[in-house]
Amino acid sequence: MSGVACWDSRYAYLQFEFGAGILILRCDDDTDEVIAEVGEARADCQPVAELVVTELLGKSIEHAWELRNHRGYRDAFQLRLIDQEGCEETRQFEVAASAMDVRPREEGLSSMISGCS
Repeated sequence: MSGVACWDSRYAYLQFEFGAGILILRCDDDTDEVIAEVGEARADCQPVAELVVTELLGKSIEHAWELRNHRGYRDAFQLRLIDQEGCEETRQFEVAASAMDVRPREEGLSSMISGCS
């Protein structure tokens, strides 16, 4: 996992490397929307050390969603990833002011019942 940081743990660009390809999440500077695409790795990206992102290492994509706000803008993207034991992690990537925040999404009882940490 690597990216191009803006400031204070916010990103202009993130790339996630999976066996089947590279998922790229980037900000559209004109509309403040998230653009999700599969593509080639960028050489100028630096490894991401933020825990909310590194907890996703070793997991596979289970589901992905483009999220629209009340004005119709796609300003967020959500990923649910799963590991070999069936434990899930969900993250939302939200864009505002041409930078992306990464937020964990609490799963509530489902993670407590399954024994996932």
